[in-house]
Amino acid sequence: MKKRYIVIIAIACVLLVAGLGFAGFSFYQVQMEKSKTITIGALLPLTGKLSSSAEDGKAGLQIALRDILKDLKDRGSNKTVKVLVQDTNLNAANALTKMRDFAKKNEVKFIIGPMSSDIVLSLNKYAVEDGVVLISPTSSAPGLSVPGDNLFRLVSDDIHQAQAVATLMKEDGINLVVPISRGDVWGDEFRQAFIDKFEALGGEVIEGVRYDVSNEDFTDELDTLTGVVNLSSRKSGKGSVAVLVLAFDEVIKIFKTASNIRPLSQTKWYGSDAIALNKSLLADAEAAAFAEKVGLPCPVYASGENEISSRLQKEISDILQREPSIAALTSYDALQLAVEASIVSGFSKDINVLKTALFQCADSFYGATGWCAFNAEGDRKIANYDFWAIADGQWKRVARFQSDDNFGNRLIRFAD
Repeated sequence: MKKRYIVIIAIACVLLVAGLGFAGFSFYQVQMEKSKTITIGALLPLTGKLSSSAEDGKAGLQIALRDILKDLKDRGSNKTVKVLVQDTNLNAANALTKMRDFAKKNEVKFIIGPMSSDIVLSLNKYAVEDGVVLISPTSSAPGLSVPGDNLFRLVSDDIHQAQAVATLMKEDGINLVVPISRGDVWGDEFRQAFIDKFEALGGEVIEGVRYDVSNEDFTDELDTLTGVVNLSSRKSGKGSVAVLVLAFDEVIKIFKTASNIRPLSQTKWYGSDAIALNKSLLADAEAAAFAEKVGLPCPVYASGENEISSRLQKEISDILQREPSIAALTSYDALQLAVEASIVSGFSKDINVLKTALFQCADSFYGATGWCAFNAEGDRKIANYDFWAIADGQWKRVARFQSDDNFGNRLIRFAD
């Protein structure tokens, strides 16, 4: 999308609330200022290697804003709600500049995004300095789980996702895994989390390939990967070896190159939430065919199966003409929570008051992704994942991983 700056402005209402709600949650009674405007920022990679997820996130924000405004209008309000969306282009310096513009020029306190862990890491310290709260719809690197910072995440960290992938692999009979991963904080931390979980289940992980995020040609990396896969297959047996790919949209180039390499096209591959439901991958016939051939089950944070999520998934599917990713649903919930916390705090400018309000609101909020309660680190408490794979040219849900502290982990397969 070439348009870099999108402003979504809507007129909302006086919130005289005592038990009123947006999309299923209730507000605490607060004293409203007569002319208060709720301004929420959003930092999305509308261009760059996560643009597919950003497109979904933007759609989720638009529908959330519409739903909020309708709910307020029904109550006879005259308040203004603004959602200001900026394109980060998946660039840390660009994202920082725009975050600081939000804080200084627009007096924004809640910012939805960024989406990638690498960009979140670059901004997190400055978010504390600038007194803004980041609500990331999709970032998940374990190293970002820090109590007391200004980051909240609507998915659980990758330690849980790695457990889901490791469990599926072991149940599929995989004993040895060769990773190919992005050389950034997300790729490195997911890779290590997976190694820890898979080895705890008795599996083995070979060093594999770590590539530079600026790569455009993966010939050398895939040559190296082929050699490692061949050696691993001789060691462990062909059917018990798999490749774990941790990539963003560059996965399309990886697959197009790998499709011409026989050992790689005859090996099982597994992915992550950065690939699941990717529209660009599905649209590329050669890459999609490779993904379908090698299996490529990809986990994504499991949304709550409720009236809100069913409606939202249908609406966004109609808009995008495809199955929406989790970014659409988490962005929807993020805006609902940001608006509620602004109100509950009495429009405080005190960052600690705002964070406390957000914790409290999430504890009682059941949105498109279900119960949104945060743990002490500001990450999602619940850690269930759906696995999606390409079959017959479409993304289809193939399994669900359920994590329960009381009853242990459970993997459910879905019939074709």
